[in-house]
Amino acid sequence: MSSHRTGAADSENCIGLVRLVLSYAVIISHSYELLDGNRNREPLSRVLHGLSLGDVAVLFFFVVSGYLVTGSYVNTSTASGYIAKRILRIYPGYLAAFIICLIVVGPVASDIDLREWPGLLVLNAKRLALLQAPELPGVFSGSYYPALNGSMWTISYEFRCYLLVLLFGAVGAFNRGHWVAAFTLVLLVATTLNLHSIDEVIVLKLRGISAVFGDIEQTIQLTAAFCCGMCMYIYFEKIGIIRYWHVYVIFSLVCMLVFLSQASTEVIGVSVFAGYVVLTIAFNTKNALLCSIGRSVDLSYGVYLYAWPIQKVVILFAPGIDVIVHILAAIVGSSIVAWFSWRLVEQPFLKLKTKANARVREAPPSASE
Repeated sequence: MSSHRTGAADSENCIGLVRLVLSYAVIISHSYELLDGNRNREPLSRVLHGLSLGDVAVLFFFVVSGYLVTGSYVNTSTASGYIAKRILRIYPGYLAAFIICLIVVGPVASDIDLREWPGLLVLNAKRLALLQAPELPGVFSGSYYPALNGSMWTISYEFRCYLLVLLFGAVGAFNRGHWVAAFTLVLLVATTLNLHSIDEVIVLKLRGISAVFGDIEQTIQLTAAFCCGMCMYIYFEKIGIIRYWHVYVIFSLVCMLVFLSQASTEVIGVSVFAGYVVLTIAFNTKNALLCSIGRSVDLSYGVYLYAWPIQKVVILFAPGIDVIVHILAAIVGSSIVAWFSWRLVEQPFLKLKTKANARVREAPPSASE
């Protein structure tokens, strides 16, 4: 693998704050839809043509992840060490949330006969292996979006992006940045196309493959965002994340507005230009308080994992709750659960990351992915 690089990712930054804000943005977005099923009431949906605040937050998550995970690969001496770090980062928290949703939230939100549990456990064991969300029949029946955990669908997409990094590294793509840039450009162009009809054909003819690799349109959009982050890591010195960044940010903001003006190019506007602005500001913010958020205690992953079931349970017991009260309850509730997730599950496993490979980035786990 490539030798250790220094730069923006090694300095003080507020990436931890960015990820926490993105987690809360998903909560805000979901609250409107979960309460009455009306996506148009959600703040950003009123401004953009198709994307919601939650959609934008998820795309930002993938851009940030692409940047950080590429750095993790480049600064890890072996492929096995890289994979070990990725598994230790994503699986423990996901596994704990999966089990809690299944055996704690499930019985509360559904009327499942005890005789059904053996078959349901087998079904969910398969879903667990594929990093998919837990599934139970009749859960949150009669409500809008009756899913046990509607946020977990992105986890499998992200892990496949981790494997893409491994593939690129194996063929030497990170030493030939134009290869990654060309691949990213192809994906970005594909995001402008209407792929629903193609996706239907794939689902009908290749059900097994589709079950593993997910929706083709979502795969392309999220992988494109992740690859944008990869490119930003590869070219971060050239595109101004360190020097002359004010000029690049202004230019990117203008381009962002242009691309966001059309529904077909919204993903490009968010992933390329808005994503660049977010990363650049994050790495050039040196305020000690802001930079400290997420370094010793990283709640962002836990908030993302637990917010949905908490939001659904709140609605179950308080169906007429005001949207602002619902948002605040979900933020507070998911933050508390995320703290326990961090202390009892995520942090203990993240400490093992330093044993996965001797050459790792000198930064807190929450900042280095």
